[in-house]
Amino acid sequence: MAVVWNYPTRMVYGEGAVNDVVNECKRLKATRALIVTDAGVVKAGLVERVTGPLSQGGIGFEIYA
Repeated sequence: MAVVWNYPTRMVYGEGAVNDVVNECKRLKATRALIVTDAGVVKAGLVERVTGPLSQGGIGFEIYA
């Protein structure tokens, strides 16, 4: 179950929360996302858990690692 925390910044976290990334981008009227991570996370393939849904949802992104 995902949890929403909004004080003063909205944060969505919890099991499966990554599945809401496209809805959150659309809620913010965002057309692009900046993913800030490190090379180890990219190498482990974990970034794909975010970039996959973004691509499918038509949200552009850049990765800064």
